[in-house]
Amino acid sequence: MLTISDHDANALIDPGSTHSFVSQPFTVYADKELRPLDYSMVVATPTGKSLLAESVYRDSKVIVGKHERHIDLIPFDICDFDIILGTDWLATHHATMDFFQKEVKFILQGELDVIFYGERRILPSCVISAITIRRLLKKQCSAYLAYVIDTRDSEVKLEDISMVRQFPDVFPEVLHGLLPNRY
Repeated sequence: MLTISDHDANALIDPGSTHSFVSQPFTVYADKELRPLDYSMVVATPTGKSLLAESVYRDSKVIVGKHERHIDLIPFDICDFDIILGTDWLATHHATMDFFQKEVKFILQGELDVIFYGERRILPSCVISAITIRRLLKKQCSAYLAYVIDTRDSEVKLEDISMVRQFPDVFPEVLHGLLPNRY
């Protein structure tokens, strides 16, 4: 775990990603205001989709070990992680990766090196990556898609929606039903 804006974050350290991203649900903890990017960015996902990114949380606080640093986080529709640390941030902080040991070493200027230890769990053999799935589908293998929703935590609060948080005076505390039809 890393700490972003004083909240523990489940992080993916991805040297294949040019930029760093934050999941939409995790943006509720953002300590900075959402700003437009200097340019629009088309982001290619592992599933082959391309999505448009146009905003960023600049200079968000990140704590690695006991050392505070800052990171630019682009909000993105991520499911399994709170943040993705890309090469923009990894290169700035002189990160070296040991894939076999699942360790990332950060060389922080003027301070002791910090080693971040990744999860060492073994995934079940029934879990395969999106890239492997695409390869199998190209070979005409059969596939079944299951859409599973966790119904235990389905309550969405207004303050969890970033647009509502930015304009609290526009949205009422309680919604009393649908708006009347306007003709």
